Amino acid sequence: MNKLAEIIDEAIGSRPLAEAADEWGVPYWVLRDARYKGTCPRALHLIRIAKAIGRDVEELALAANGSNGNTRQTPPESASACPPARGRKAGTRTALPS
Repeated sequence: MNKLAEIIDEAIGSRPLAEAADEWGVPYWVLRDARYKGTCPRALHLIRIAKAIGRDVEELALAANGSNGNTRQTPPESASACPPARGRKAGTRTALPS
């Protein structure tokens, strides 16, 4: 379990995942994927989660990236809070078959 998943798990407690998602204003699958698959939510969802649980957005973004918070880097404005998927460059998409 990654650090973001631990933070989410701690904030949810014993409540059902769907209840927390409704309360926090994010889709159920966002919390499910972050908690069980270790995926990083979009920035909008990170902001909503941070507000709901009273944590700093930057802290959640660092947790999603696996950083311990000891180093601070300023990403470019277009940067995502999360690293790109393995084997792909940031900002590229795979074309769908015709």
